[in-house]
Parts: sequence; structure tokens; C-alpha cells
Amino acid sequence: MKKINKLIAAMLFMGVSVFSLTSCEKEEFFYEGPSFINFETDSQEAAENRTTVVNVPVFLSTTTHPGDVTVEVGVAGDAQEGVDFEIVEGKTLNFPAGVYSDTVKVRIIDNEAVDGNKIITLNLNSNSAGFNLGYPGPENRNSSTNIVVVDNDCPFVASDFTGSFTGKYTRASTGAVSTYTSSIKQDADNPNIFIISNFWGEGLDARVTLNGETLSAVVPVQDFSTDFYGYGPATLESLATPAGKIVTCDKKITFDFVVRVSAGSFGRYKAEFTKK
Repeated sequence: MKKINKLIAAMLFMGVSVFSLTSCEKEEFFYEGPSFINFETDSQEAAENRTTVVNVPVFLSTTTHPGDVTVEVGVAGDAQEGVDFEIVEGKTLNFPAGVYSDTVKVRIIDNEAVDGNKIITLNLNSNSAGFNLGYPGPENRNSSTNIVVVDNDCPFVASDFTGSFTGKYTRASTGAVSTYTSSIKQDADNPNIFIISNFWGEGLDARVTLNGETLSAVVPVQDFSTDFYGYGPATLESLATPAGKIVTCDKKITFDFVVRVSAGSFGRYKAEFTKK
């Protein structure tokens, strides 16, 4: 009879019969009951911006390990696989002879949408040995487990993107950085348009469209009729790749752009406006 590869506390929790043998040196516990497979816990939390995988241990408890027991793990819940998370490994678990634990590994995919907490449910669907799934008993506890993905994003509030901002301009080709202070205000006629003063330190107003649902920032093509750095009238264009975006928690607007004059272009730049 093999020793169970589980804590005695778990045995008491599920009400399975356990007895002990006592010697002069130590007390040993042995398990007598049906073989079963279970998740270590029934629930855990993971931050949406977590950078390491979530490890979900699974245990096999048996007195007669037949070797090469495979377990199929299913996925449910309101979190969407491939969008909110991915199973790195562990949809099929394997317990060779002498092995009593394996792990499902889940990677959380971060996004910038304010979409609330979501749940990933992992289910022990089947196993090749016909063992009980979950602790023995009418409820089959720990035959499934939930990973609660905690949303780390902030809602879009228009007033967060008005006021005084630090504008950081980075030249793509060299990495050279210049910074200027700008004020940002909403357009009186169109609340989706925000006006950035002192754009690139030239005292000019640039318009950017902010979409609070998609968290995107788009700079429409616009002309500067005044002299731009001594090169005459200029045209501001945003670049589609990468897309401009709003970082709500940091109160930041970012977009890539070029400024064209009659003599050519100033090259590609990234603009970042962070509220002071």
C-alpha cells in the first residue's frame, strides 16, 4: 500500500477514511479510499498586467498508481481564450508511474480596456484511469478552479486629459529627446477633439481626437500656416503604425507623427503628453 501524496489536512477536509501507524520514532499516515485527481485550490486571483505565468497545480492521489495517467483539462468562464489569456501548457496532463503532481500554466494577456474582472474556469474533464475527478464526495470539490483576472485599467475621464502636460518628443532615427510644456483643452464645438498648445515648442495648436471607448488617439492632417522652425508653412500628419493611444491610468496621450515643409520632412517622431 502506497503512501498518499497529499496532506492529511486535505483528507480530513473531504471526510475520507484515514488511519495512522505509530512507532517509537514517527507517526505515518496512510490513505484508504478511492483514487482521485484534484486542483490544489478552488480559486485564485491574478492581476491583468501580471508578467509571469499563473501556475495551477493538479494532484493525483491513489494507493495503486497504474502509471501514465492522462488528464484532460477544459476551459470555461467569461474570459476569452486567445484574447484575455492563453494556456501555455497543461490542457493534457500526464502522471507517469511515481509522479503525483502536474501543473497547468496560464498566461494572462493584458489590455488597456476597462472591462472589469474576468474569470477563467479550468475543469478536470476526464482521465485515462477512471479516477474520481475532485475530492471524493457528492460535491467533487476542486474538480474545477477559477482564476479571477483582476482588471488593472482606469476609465476614460475627459477632464484627466485637460490642463498642464509635459510633452516629450523622441526622434525615431536617433532617440534624441526634447521636452516642452503644453496645455490641453477640449474643443468647444467637438468634445472628442482636444487642442494641444505649444506643440513641439513652437507655440502652435495641434488637434488630436481622443476616443474614450477604443482608447485611441488620432491626429488629423492639419496645416500650420505660420513659419515652422524657419522653414515656412508646415503640415502635421500622424502615423497609423503604431496607433496613437490613451493610457488612462497614467493620464498620457501618445502618437507618432511627421511634420512636412516645402523642403521635405523633419522625420518620424513619437509624442508623449503626460499630465503634470
